[in-house]
Amino acid sequence: MLLPLDSPHWKDITACYDRDRALELLREIVETRSLGEAWTEFRDEIFHQGTIYGMTSAALPHLIRLAPSLTADEQRDLWIEIAFLVYNGAGSWDGREPVPGMQETLTQSLGDAGTLALQAFLADNTDNTDNTDNTDNADDADDPDDAEIDPGEVGFYALACMVLSGFPFGEELEQLMHPEAGYVSLQCPECEAQHEVDGFGDPFRPPCAAPPVPVLEARDSPEWTRVPVELPPGFEGFAAAARAVAEAGLPRRAPAEAVWCLAAAMVAAKGAVEWARTLLRLTGDFRCGECDSIFPITAGFGWPVDPAAPRQDPATVADSAGFKPAPGGPVRPGDFTLHPTPTPGDLRIPSPHEVLVEMAHGRGDARPPWVAEVRDGRTLLAIGLPSGAVQLCDPLTRNAFGELWRRDGRPVTGMAFGEDLVVVYGDLTVDVWSPDAVSGERSSMAPKPENLGANGHSAIVAVCPGTGLGYRDPVVLADRNGTVTLWETFGIRLTDPLPPDPRHRDVFAVTASDGLVVTASRADANLRIWEPFSGMVSLVPLESAPQWINFTGEILTVGLADGPVSFSVR
Repeated sequence: MLLPLDSPHWKDITACYDRDRALELLREIVETRSLGEAWTEFRDEIFHQGTIYGMTSAALPHLIRLAPSLTADEQRDLWIEIAFLVYNGAGSWDGREPVPGMQETLTQSLGDAGTLALQAFLADNTDNTDNTDNTDNADDADDPDDAEIDPGEVGFYALACMVLSGFPFGEELEQLMHPEAGYVSLQCPECEAQHEVDGFGDPFRPPCAAPPVPVLEARDSPEWTRVPVELPPGFEGFAAAARAVAEAGLPRRAPAEAVWCLAAAMVAAKGAVEWARTLLRLTGDFRCGECDSIFPITAGFGWPVDPAAPRQDPATVADSAGFKPAPGGPVRPGDFTLHPTPTPGDLRIPSPHEVLVEMAHGRGDARPPWVAEVRDGRTLLAIGLPSGAVQLCDPLTRNAFGELWRRDGRPVTGMAFGEDLVVVYGDLTVDVWSPDAVSGERSSMAPKPENLGANGHSAIVAVCPGTGLGYRDPVVLADRNGTVTLWETFGIRLTDPLPPDPRHRDVFAVTASDGLVVTASRADANLRIWEPFSGMVSLVPLESAPQWINFTGEILTVGLADGPVSFSVR
């Protein structure tokens, strides 16, 4: 029985604050066929601090009937909210229905909700393509055709469809990490220790071994067979598990790990491929730091452990320090392979890596690589290319993993690593990426182009760590015009800028150590030494144009045409 909105029985139904006001809001939503501002206030009346009210269950059939007439954005919001309400108990009157027949109506409405929600998910064409170069699309931010939903919301939408289709997700719906939060809460099934574990996955490879492809008894749910299952190359095992669940109609007995594969595939189908990779980490295992037991991550959400199920390779098990290591199998070669390491006699001291990169690409226009340990324990090489791409490769196997990102038409002109990788492109663009980044994404707090321009920059060509210039070793940015500035990688400028000097033109390199910054000029064949915190500046003439500069402690080495020269700048 769908309780009419003018029925006197509404007086027997509870709400959080004001039953009459709640009913008035529900009438407004149904009559206007729009959520609008009334929806925000109405949600507070039907769900508060985990409590479900009579108004909640009575309103659900009206809201479910309304859903198909709403906009795509409103449907997404509504279905996610309804799934949370059902998870918290709104799907049953528990014998307290004010009017006989209301439970039957609620059950029938929730049965329809699963199909309607999945249809809305499949029809939602909102653009959610991973955008690795947000600055290039800033002018399109107000274009309604380019509206985006964030990856976290897509993940909740996928899980909402599953919950409303009858799959018994539990704490996952509340504990699912969001890209901004970056962690998931787990409870060890052995010792009940609580863990907050971040969800970083390998940027290019599967985060763990794929779960077995389940053999399932299909149920009559044709909508699920329409779900696209497309995951990146190398993720075929996860895709096979996802496809098996979808083709069986998402049966309640499907293994939770395989269902996560389907959730990730649904997220990937909406363009959020990187977030899909992170969700796939939830198909793996976790090691409790308190009792040292290893259990499926799904068990940390309350799912029973199948003792017969194969366990992950211990080398790929997550722990409380993060989801690491995450190799998930052998390295897959990427777009190029470096040649064997040259012999010492072939190297041009003091930058052998630069020669290695030149050999790898058959030219000398790639940036010297950056070497650092990433969060899963491996040491990787980052290389900047003339194409604008920044790639990771394995220094031991000399195989490329793939691109971290690419800025088409902006050749990389400089790279540096202090605590973070910093990349510059000869303009006002500065990218910052941390090997400890939870999401694997570039920082959104890097120095902004407008701030760099306001400090005298126009073409930033070189970057280095500000060793000895601050607590965190800030980053030093050098402009072709000679301007030099110091910045925290989160966008805060330190000290006043060093302005250009007409006697020190065509700057191409910068290095710093022990509180000093040195830039090199080819046009004037000289160095400029700057002590930022005292303001002292000196010009040092050279016998010929420098080719490169590098600090080793207090000793500065300058590459000249007839060989390197080293001296103490003190």
